[in-house]
Amino acid sequence: MLKTQHDPELKRGWINTETGESTATHPVVSSVAREMINKAPEERSGIVSTTLSFLALYRDPIISGNTAISDFRITDLVSHEKPVSLYIIVPESDRDRLRPLVRLILKLISSRLLEKMEFDEQGRSKYKNRLLIVLDEFARLRHLEFIEEDMAISLGYGINFLLIIQDISQIYKAYTKEEGITGNCHVRIAYAPNKIDTAKELSAMSGVATVIKYAKSFSGGILNLFFRNVSEGAQEVQRPLATPDEIMRLPADDSLIYVGNLPPIYGKRIKYYEDPVFLKRSQIKAPQSTDKLTVLYSETGFPEYSAVKIAVKDDVITDYSIVVIEEHGENEDSLF
Repeated sequence: MLKTQHDPELKRGWINTETGESTATHPVVSSVAREMINKAPEERSGIVSTTLSFLALYRDPIISGNTAISDFRITDLVSHEKPVSLYIIVPESDRDRLRPLVRLILKLISSRLLEKMEFDEQGRSKYKNRLLIVLDEFARLRHLEFIEEDMAISLGYGINFLLIIQDISQIYKAYTKEEGITGNCHVRIAYAPNKIDTAKELSAMSGVATVIKYAKSFSGGILNLFFRNVSEGAQEVQRPLATPDEIMRLPADDSLIYVGNLPPIYGKRIKYYEDPVFLKRSQIKAPQSTDKLTVLYSETGFPEYSAVKIAVKDDVITDYSIVVIEEHGENEDSLF
Protein backbone atom coordinates (compact mmCIF):
# COMPACT_ATOMS: atom_id res chain seq x y z
CA MET A 1 0.00 0.00 0.00
CA LEU A 2 2.92 2.34 0.64
CA LYS A 3 4.17 1.98 -2.93
CA THR A 4 0.94 1.38 -4.86
CA GLN A 5 0.78 3.76 -7.83
CA HIS A 6 -2.66 5.35 -7.95
CA ASP A 7 -1.51 8.14 -10.27
CA PRO A 8 1.42 6.82 -12.38
CA GLU A 9 1.56 9.99 -14.52
CA LEU A 10 1.67 12.29 -11.45
CA LYS A 11 -1.22 14.38 -12.71
CA ARG A 12 -2.81 14.79 -9.28
CA GLY A 13 0.09 16.70 -7.81
CA TRP A 14 0.29 14.56 -4.67
CA ILE A 15 3.23 15.24 -2.36
CA ASN A 16 4.91 12.76 -0.04
CA THR A 17 4.60 14.31 3.43
CA GLU A 18 7.86 12.75 4.59
CA THR A 19 10.17 13.48 1.64
CA GLY A 20 8.36 16.48 0.14
CA GLU A 21 8.67 14.93 -3.33
CA SER A 22 5.94 14.12 -5.85
CA THR A 23 4.37 10.73 -5.38
CA ALA A 24 2.05 8.45 -7.34
CA THR A 25 0.58 6.99 -4.14
CA HIS A 26 -2.48 8.60 -2.61
CA PRO A 27 -1.35 10.49 0.53
CA VAL A 28 -4.20 9.17 2.66
CA VAL A 29 -3.50 5.57 1.64
CA SER A 30 0.19 5.85 2.40
CA SER A 31 -0.52 7.59 5.72
CA VAL A 32 -2.93 4.87 6.88
CA ALA A 33 -0.56 2.12 5.69
CA ARG A 34 2.27 3.70 7.69
CA GLU A 35 0.10 3.84 10.80
CA MET A 36 -0.76 0.16 10.41
CA ILE A 37 2.90 -0.80 10.11
CA ASN A 38 3.72 1.08 13.31
CA LYS A 39 1.06 -0.77 15.34
CA ALA A 40 1.79 -3.85 17.40
CA PRO A 41 1.07 -7.16 15.60
CA GLU A 42 -1.76 -8.08 18.00
CA GLU A 43 -3.47 -4.69 17.57
CA ARG A 44 -2.95 -4.74 13.81
CA SER A 45 -4.50 -8.20 13.59
CA GLY A 46 -7.62 -7.04 15.44
CA ILE A 47 -8.01 -4.03 13.18
CA VAL A 48 -7.66 -6.15 10.03
CA SER A 49 -10.21 -8.68 11.30
CA THR A 50 -12.73 -5.95 12.11
CA THR A 51 -12.21 -4.30 8.72
CA LEU A 52 -12.67 -7.57 6.85
CA SER A 53 -15.91 -8.26 8.72
CA PHE A 54 -17.36 -4.96 7.47
CA LEU A 55 -16.13 -5.56 3.91
CA ALA A 56 -17.35 -9.16 3.69
CA LEU A 57 -20.61 -7.97 2.13
CA TYR A 58 -18.75 -6.75 -0.97
CA ARG A 59 -17.41 -10.20 -1.75
CA ASP A 60 -20.77 -10.86 -3.33
CA PRO A 61 -20.15 -10.36 -7.09
CA ILE A 62 -23.61 -8.82 -7.62
CA ILE A 63 -23.11 -6.24 -4.88
CA SER A 64 -19.57 -5.61 -6.00
CA GLY A 65 -20.72 -5.00 -9.56
CA ASN A 66 -23.59 -2.74 -8.58
CA THR A 67 -21.40 -0.60 -6.32
CA ALA A 68 -18.46 -0.39 -8.73
CA ILE A 69 -19.94 2.59 -10.57
CA SER A 70 -22.70 5.10 -9.94
CA ASP A 71 -25.39 5.88 -12.51
CA PHE A 72 -26.24 9.21 -10.92
CA ARG A 73 -25.02 11.84 -8.49
CA ILE A 74 -26.61 12.24 -5.09
CA THR A 75 -27.25 15.91 -5.83
CA ASP A 76 -29.42 14.84 -8.81
CA LEU A 77 -32.12 14.02 -6.26
CA VAL A 78 -32.59 17.73 -5.57
CA SER A 79 -30.79 19.64 -8.33
CA HIS A 80 -31.54 17.85 -11.58
CA GLU A 81 -33.59 19.64 -14.26
CA LYS A 82 -36.28 16.98 -13.95
CA PRO A 83 -37.29 15.49 -10.57
CA VAL A 84 -35.46 12.22 -9.93
CA SER A 85 -36.77 9.24 -7.94
CA LEU A 86 -34.50 6.62 -6.38
CA TYR A 87 -35.96 3.28 -5.26
CA ILE A 88 -33.97 0.96 -3.00
CA ILE A 89 -35.80 -2.36 -2.77
CA VAL A 90 -34.32 -5.19 -0.74
CA PRO A 91 -35.66 -8.77 -0.94
CA GLU A 92 -36.98 -9.98 2.40
CA SER A 93 -34.61 -12.95 2.28
CA ASP A 94 -31.59 -10.60 2.06
CA ARG A 95 -32.83 -8.00 4.53
CA ASP A 96 -30.28 -8.67 7.29
CA ARG A 97 -27.37 -9.20 4.91
CA LEU A 98 -27.96 -6.00 2.94
CA ARG A 99 -28.81 -3.79 5.92
CA PRO A 100 -25.26 -2.33 6.12
CA LEU A 101 -25.40 -1.37 2.43
CA VAL A 102 -28.75 0.40 2.80
CA ARG A 103 -27.53 2.22 5.89
CA LEU A 104 -24.42 3.32 3.99
CA ILE A 105 -26.45 4.67 1.06
CA LEU A 106 -28.71 6.63 3.40
CA LYS A 107 -25.70 8.03 5.22
CA LEU A 108 -24.12 9.17 1.94
CA ILE A 109 -27.34 10.83 0.80
CA SER A 110 -27.83 12.58 4.14
CA SER A 111 -24.24 13.80 4.42
CA ARG A 112 -24.05 15.04 0.83
CA LEU A 113 -27.36 16.92 0.76
CA LEU A 114 -26.84 18.56 4.16
CA GLU A 115 -23.27 19.54 3.36
CA LYS A 116 -23.92 23.18 2.48
CA MET A 117 -26.50 25.60 3.77
CA GLU A 118 -27.36 27.90 0.87
CA PHE A 119 -30.58 29.87 0.69
CA ASP A 120 -32.13 32.32 -1.73
CA GLU A 121 -33.32 35.85 -0.95
CA GLN A 122 -36.58 34.48 0.47
CA GLY A 123 -34.79 32.18 2.88
CA ARG A 124 -35.58 29.00 0.97
CA SER A 125 -33.11 26.30 0.02
CA LYS A 126 -31.43 26.76 -3.36
CA TYR A 127 -32.17 23.18 -4.34
CA LYS A 128 -34.37 23.05 -7.44
CA ASN A 129 -36.56 20.23 -6.15
CA ARG A 130 -37.83 19.27 -2.74
CA LEU A 131 -37.02 15.76 -1.58
CA LEU A 132 -39.16 13.24 0.30
CA ILE A 133 -37.28 10.31 1.84
CA VAL A 134 -39.73 7.45 2.45
CA LEU A 135 -38.46 4.70 4.76
CA ASP A 136 -40.91 1.83 5.02
CA GLU A 137 -40.33 -0.54 7.95
CA PHE A 138 -37.98 2.10 9.32
CA ALA A 139 -37.28 0.21 12.55
CA ARG A 140 -35.71 -2.68 10.65
CA LEU A 141 -32.72 -0.48 9.82
CA ARG A 142 -31.91 -0.44 13.55
CA HIS A 143 -30.41 2.61 15.20
CA LEU A 144 -29.52 5.34 12.66
CA GLU A 145 -28.05 8.15 14.69
CA PHE A 146 -27.58 10.45 11.71
CA ILE A 147 -31.30 10.21 10.82
CA GLU A 148 -32.26 11.17 14.36
CA GLU A 149 -29.98 14.21 14.20
CA ASP A 150 -30.63 15.25 10.59
CA MET A 151 -34.41 15.26 10.94
CA ALA A 152 -34.13 18.38 13.10
CA ILE A 153 -32.48 20.42 10.33
CA SER A 154 -33.46 18.70 7.07
CA LEU A 155 -36.66 20.73 6.62
CA GLY A 156 -34.57 23.86 6.13
CA TYR A 157 -32.94 22.16 3.15
CA GLY A 158 -36.27 21.21 1.59
CA ILE A 159 -35.93 17.57 2.69
CA ASN A 160 -38.77 15.73 4.43
CA PHE A 161 -38.88 12.26 5.97
CA LEU A 162 -41.81 9.83 5.89
CA LEU A 163 -41.16 7.06 8.40
CA ILE A 164 -43.44 4.01 8.56
CA ILE A 165 -43.37 1.70 11.59
CA GLN A 166 -45.65 -0.98 13.02
CA ASP A 167 -45.62 0.18 16.62
CA ILE A 168 -44.03 2.93 18.68
CA SER A 169 -42.26 0.28 20.76
CA GLN A 170 -40.02 -0.40 17.75
CA ILE A 171 -38.69 3.14 18.00
CA TYR A 172 -38.12 2.76 21.74
CA LYS A 173 -36.26 -0.49 21.18
CA ALA A 174 -33.84 1.05 18.67
CA TYR A 175 -33.56 4.57 20.11
CA THR A 176 -34.62 4.14 23.80
CA LYS A 177 -37.34 6.17 25.53
CA GLU A 178 -35.28 9.36 25.10
CA GLU A 179 -35.47 9.12 21.30
CA GLY A 180 -35.71 12.24 19.16
CA ILE A 181 -37.57 10.74 16.21
CA THR A 182 -41.19 11.36 17.20
CA GLY A 183 -40.38 14.82 18.51
CA ASN A 184 -39.20 15.88 15.06
CA CYS A 185 -42.29 14.53 13.26
CA HIS A 186 -44.69 17.40 12.57
CA VAL A 187 -47.46 15.07 11.39
CA ARG A 188 -48.19 11.68 12.95
CA ILE A 189 -50.84 9.28 11.66
CA ALA A 190 -51.93 6.28 13.74
CA TYR A 191 -54.24 3.35 13.13
CA ALA A 192 -55.72 0.93 15.64
CA PRO A 193 -52.78 -0.45 17.67
CA ASN A 194 -52.52 -3.92 19.16
CA LYS A 195 -50.54 -2.97 22.27
CA ILE A 196 -52.10 -1.24 25.24
CA ASP A 197 -48.97 0.86 25.84
CA THR A 198 -49.25 2.39 22.37
CA ALA A 199 -52.97 2.97 22.90
CA LYS A 200 -52.26 4.75 26.19
CA GLU A 201 -49.74 7.03 24.51
CA LEU A 202 -52.16 7.88 21.71
CA SER A 203 -54.85 8.57 24.31
CA ALA A 204 -52.54 10.96 26.14
CA MET A 205 -51.65 12.68 22.86
CA SER A 206 -55.36 13.13 22.10
CA GLY A 207 -55.92 15.12 25.28
CA VAL A 208 -59.07 15.38 27.38
CA ALA A 209 -62.64 16.56 26.76
CA THR A 210 -65.14 18.24 29.10
CA VAL A 211 -68.47 16.43 29.47
CA ILE A 212 -71.54 17.12 31.58
CA LYS A 213 -72.36 14.47 34.16
CA TYR A 214 -75.97 14.27 35.34
CA ALA A 215 -76.87 12.88 38.77
CA LYS A 216 -80.23 12.15 40.42
CA SER A 217 -80.74 11.14 44.04
CA PHE A 218 -83.79 9.90 45.91
CA SER A 219 -84.57 10.00 49.64
CA GLY A 220 -87.45 8.84 51.83
CA GLY A 221 -88.51 6.33 54.43
CA ILE A 222 -88.06 2.64 53.99
CA LEU A 223 -91.79 1.88 54.43
CA ASN A 224 -92.94 4.69 52.12
CA LEU A 225 -94.37 3.61 48.81
CA PHE A 226 -92.96 6.72 47.13
CA PHE A 227 -89.76 8.64 47.70
CA ARG A 228 -90.49 11.97 49.32
CA ASN A 229 -87.41 13.87 48.06
CA VAL A 230 -85.90 13.75 44.56
CA SER A 231 -82.88 15.90 43.64
CA GLU A 232 -81.13 16.31 40.32
CA GLY A 233 -77.77 17.84 39.55
CA ALA A 234 -75.26 18.30 36.72
CA GLN A 235 -71.54 18.96 36.82
CA GLU A 236 -68.74 19.30 34.33
CA VAL A 237 -66.07 16.60 34.43
CA GLN A 238 -63.20 15.68 32.19
CA ARG A 239 -62.55 12.41 30.40
CA PRO A 240 -59.97 11.35 27.79
CA LEU A 241 -60.99 12.43 24.32
CA ALA A 242 -60.29 8.83 23.31
CA THR A 243 -59.66 6.18 25.92
CA PRO A 244 -57.05 3.45 25.28
CA ASP A 245 -59.72 0.77 24.75
CA GLU A 246 -61.61 3.02 22.31
CA ILE A 247 -58.40 3.56 20.33
CA MET A 248 -57.72 -0.17 20.19
CA ARG A 249 -61.23 -0.67 18.81
CA LEU A 250 -60.85 1.85 15.99
CA PRO A 251 -62.43 0.60 12.73
CA ALA A 252 -60.02 -0.50 10.03
CA ASP A 253 -60.96 2.49 7.86
CA ASP A 254 -60.38 5.12 10.58
CA SER A 255 -57.23 6.87 11.72
CA LEU A 256 -56.01 9.45 14.20
CA ILE A 257 -53.98 12.35 12.80
CA TYR A 258 -51.81 14.53 15.01
CA VAL A 259 -50.48 17.77 13.49
CA GLY A 260 -48.27 20.14 15.42
CA ASN A 261 -50.13 23.07 17.04
CA LEU A 262 -53.53 21.67 15.99
CA PRO A 263 -56.16 19.53 17.75
CA PRO A 264 -56.18 15.82 16.89
CA ILE A 265 -58.08 14.88 13.75
CA TYR A 266 -60.28 11.81 13.31
CA GLY A 267 -59.76 10.77 9.72
CA LYS A 268 -60.64 8.11 7.20
CA ARG A 269 -58.08 5.90 5.50
CA ILE A 270 -57.90 6.07 1.72
CA LYS A 271 -57.67 2.60 0.22
CA TYR A 272 -55.71 2.84 -3.00
CA TYR A 273 -57.63 -0.01 -4.65
CA GLU A 274 -60.92 1.84 -4.09
CA ASP A 275 -59.66 5.19 -5.38
CA PRO A 276 -59.57 5.35 -9.21
CA VAL A 277 -56.57 7.72 -9.30
CA PHE A 278 -54.38 5.70 -6.94
CA LEU A 279 -55.51 2.43 -8.50
CA LYS A 280 -54.41 3.62 -11.93
CA ARG A 281 -51.03 4.65 -10.58
CA SER A 282 -50.51 1.32 -8.84
CA GLN A 283 -51.03 -0.50 -12.15
CA ILE A 284 -48.04 1.22 -13.79
CA LYS A 285 -45.46 -1.46 -14.41
CA ALA A 286 -41.91 -1.02 -13.19
CA PRO A 287 -39.34 -0.28 -15.93
CA GLN A 288 -37.15 -3.10 -17.12
CA SER A 289 -34.00 -1.06 -16.50
CA THR A 290 -33.11 2.06 -14.59
CA ASP A 291 -32.46 5.45 -16.17
CA LYS A 292 -28.88 6.69 -16.43
CA LEU A 293 -27.72 10.24 -15.72
CA THR A 294 -24.39 11.16 -17.33
CA VAL A 295 -21.96 13.86 -16.22
CA LEU A 296 -18.62 15.28 -17.35
CA TYR A 297 -15.42 14.90 -15.39
CA SER A 298 -15.51 18.59 -14.50
CA GLU A 299 -18.75 17.90 -12.63
CA THR A 300 -17.35 14.95 -10.72
CA GLY A 301 -14.35 16.68 -9.23
CA PHE A 302 -11.69 16.04 -11.91
CA PRO A 303 -11.56 19.30 -13.92
CA GLU A 304 -8.15 18.52 -15.37
CA TYR A 305 -9.63 15.85 -17.66
CA SER A 306 -11.78 16.44 -20.69
CA ALA A 307 -14.35 13.72 -21.14
CA VAL A 308 -16.78 12.00 -23.42
CA LYS A 309 -19.86 9.97 -22.56
CA ILE A 310 -20.30 6.45 -23.83
CA ALA A 311 -22.70 3.56 -23.18
CA VAL A 312 -21.03 0.21 -22.49
CA LYS A 313 -22.53 -3.23 -22.03
CA ASP A 314 -23.00 -4.22 -18.40
CA ASP A 315 -24.47 -7.63 -17.63
CA VAL A 316 -24.34 -7.21 -13.86
CA ILE A 317 -26.22 -3.97 -13.23
CA THR A 318 -28.67 -3.39 -16.09
CA ASP A 319 -28.62 -3.50 -19.86
CA TYR A 320 -26.44 -0.42 -20.23
CA SER A 321 -24.56 1.83 -17.88
CA ILE A 322 -23.08 5.21 -18.69
CA VAL A 323 -19.44 5.68 -17.79
CA VAL A 324 -16.88 8.39 -18.47
CA ILE A 325 -13.59 7.61 -20.22
CA GLU A 326 -10.42 9.59 -20.59
CA GLU A 327 -9.95 11.57 -23.78
CA HIS A 328 -6.28 12.34 -24.20
CA GLY A 329 -5.56 10.94 -27.64
CA GLU A 330 -4.53 7.46 -26.57
CA ASN A 331 -6.71 4.37 -26.18
CA GLU A 332 -10.41 5.33 -25.88
CA ASP A 333 -11.21 1.85 -24.54
CA SER A 334 -9.33 2.41 -21.30
CA LEU A 335 -11.73 3.28 -18.49
CA PHE A 336 -10.72 5.77 -15.82
